[in-house]
Amino acid sequence: MNMSSRSKLRVRGGPFDGCGVSLAAAITTMGRDATNDIVEEHPAVSRKHARIFRNPQGFWIQDVGSANGTFIDGEKIGQEPHSLKNGDRIQLGSAASGTDWEFFEEEVVGLGVAAPPTMQLSVSEAAGGTTPGAILDSEGESVCELFRRNNDGSWTCKRFASFDAHGQQIEVSRNTVFAPGIEFLGFDLAMWLEEICAKADE
Repeated sequence: MNMSSRSKLRVRGGPFDGCGVSLAAAITTMGRDATNDIVEEHPAVSRKHARIFRNPQGFWIQDVGSANGTFIDGEKIGQEPHSLKNGDRIQLGSAASGTDWEFFEEEVVGLGVAAPPTMQLSVSEAAGGTTPGAILDSEGESVCELFRRNNDGSWTCKRFASFDAHGQQIEVSRNTVFAPGIEFLGFDLAMWLEEICAKADE
């Protein structure tokens, strides 16, 4: 099985529906603590909750001793590794609350699915002093042109985008709204856009 960063988790339901994260690392940790690769700030989620890892047999998920358990398609799994297959729904802490993640395997993602136009950019580049105008996609559009600032201070994504945020590839769906103070995967995209795009307006 040839696995790559195209294997991913996508959010199903809620304000971030369709957004996701690529499973590029050998181990991806999940939990409430900010040190996890995937941060889910929900009361039912433990600080260190679960991990997804890959080996030659495929992708696996393992609960790492969470207080409320890890669920696959509504069924609670134990602390033994559980193999993941395409379309599996993962919930942390409760089968009825929190984020509903859907697992996509690399081969299925690539089969007959046309990839939408994608902006690839590194969050660390902007944080390191690169001007937003220099952060361009393949069509020459800057990150500040990719998002629309709303009157309430939130930002709306105008088309599909992919970000490298601290080594984690985050995918953002078209028309997703990001409000200040509400983090997606531990990253406050609205605050980051406010900082770099305010510089562009100066």
